[in-house]
Amino acid sequence: MRVLIYGVNSKNKGAQLLLATTSVWLTEHGHQPVVSMRDVNADTRRELSLLPMVSVERLGAFRSLGWDRLPSGLIRHIQIVPDGAFDYVLDVSGFSMTDAWGMQPLTSRLGRLRRWKKSGIGYSMLPQAFGPFENAGMAESAAEVFELTDRIWARDKTSERYVKGVYDDHRKISIAPDVTIGLTVDTTQTPKRDVIIVPNWNIASRENKSKMPSYIDSLAQTVMDLTRQGRHITGLCHEGPNDLQILNAVADRTSGLEVLSPPSGMECKKVLAQSNVVVAGRYHAAVSALSSSVPVVAHSWSHKYQALMNDFDVTDGLADPFDPSSTISKIETIELEQETSRLRQIHDTVKSRVDVMWTELNTMLP
Repeated sequence: MRVLIYGVNSKNKGAQLLLATTSVWLTEHGHQPVVSMRDVNADTRRELSLLPMVSVERLGAFRSLGWDRLPSGLIRHIQIVPDGAFDYVLDVSGFSMTDAWGMQPLTSRLGRLRRWKKSGIGYSMLPQAFGPFENAGMAESAAEVFELTDRIWARDKTSERYVKGVYDDHRKISIAPDVTIGLTVDTTQTPKRDVIIVPNWNIASRENKSKMPSYIDSLAQTVMDLTRQGRHITGLCHEGPNDLQILNAVADRTSGLEVLSPPSGMECKKVLAQSNVVVAGRYHAAVSALSSSVPVVAHSWSHKYQALMNDFDVTDGLADPFDPSSTISKIETIELEQETSRLRQIHDTVKSRVDVMWTELNTMLP
């Protein structure tokens, strides 16, 4: 069957990892992954053997030619999939339904969901973070999305609580860790590095845009202090131009910071997996490190970071991103060999919870 992978793109490295993991699973289980032509570029589609979908909104004048009403038999032979010419939808958005992002992700989702449901297309939400839903209209819209969803997997207890707070049918709600935890990469050609720092522009801008200079100063001071201790620091861009701009600003202040901007989430994971410690402002950078048995000090801007650390039994892994001493003290307390060994042991337990989710999903897809 054709399955649309919803909520992914080629720009964000975390979204790329979610797409790669989900598409590989679908292909291994005999399904054809489909993605939005607008959001996922041709190179990624070719690499992962994905069919491109043209949304109704993008058809424009071609709708009048009947493009969206082609016979189903003909559609199966076309390498461009019209909107609705698939059998199921898997939402792997990661974290889009929350006050922090506003109504747009909800209203966009609802328009599509209503249309798909009328066509008998199923829809489930793979593990992601949710909430809060306190701003005007958020709770009502989120509840309608959940009502139209077959199965909802929250990534953590806090997200589950936010979902249950606005939606009454708790039978379709479960918890499962992030699906990319089971994604493996070949690191044989990747050089070993010491401390990796991954920034996130959300950390400053979500709180107060005027705090960006303080955030950059804090990262720069962290780099300088660690360098004086004899550590070797590398900055890794895990998103796009906003994060890269932060790293370049830090490099200007520290003279000599190595800055990497790998082309894909998979390449990012290779770098992270070959490091000693990761200071992660990006959620999926933290996932990539922890799932590779690399200790993490997290810079958080939402509840999802603490929840991830809880999955790996890291009890004191969050540091204040605006206080260099907080980050450095966390790094100094890490007993590298001991922590690496512990993370390696717990990985299989965490991954087994993801496998349970995949097994249930497999029973839902014809």
